[in-house]
Amino acid sequence: MIGLLPIGRVVAFISVVYASLIAVVVALSWKFADSPTIWGSIGIAFSGATPIQVILIGWFYFGWRHLWRRIPKLNHLLFPDIGGEWKIEIYWQRQDEAGVVDAEATVRQDFLRASMEVRSLNSDSQTLIAQPKKDPESERPILYYVYLVTPKALGRVLINSVL
Repeated sequence: MIGLLPIGRVVAFISVVYASLIAVVVALSWKFADSPTIWGSIGIAFSGATPIQVILIGWFYFGWRHLWRRIPKLNHLLFPDIGGEWKIEIYWQRQDEAGVVDAEATVRQDFLRASMEVRSLNSDSQTLIAQPKKDPESERPILYYVYLVTPKALGRVLINSVL
């Protein structure tokens, strides 16, 4: 997950690799081309930007999951792929009451973000914020999750009206 990586270093790494490749290609074109121009060199630099954007978008949304399956150690080094359907228990407490409710959760995760929707017999919830973290001491993955709960109708609602 991108939130666990130092984003400044990731951007700097991609930029340096791209600039190095473009410098090599432009140098080769100036050495071997019949009549190199500055506009031709600029065109070379920009023509590489589109494929890199397509590759990065593909990586952020789809490619990372394939890498995580092939290299399971990434689940421990960075953050596990937790996307999918889950059976969960909700432990709740309100004033002097407490209880446990069985529920189902759908986790959607890509390299940039995570979200979770929870459905139970009496309520549904949707993500406001989901932030993956690693515990600094135990290095266990943690998903901080802030949500909006929508209760379902419980029984009949009685309305008193005055005529």
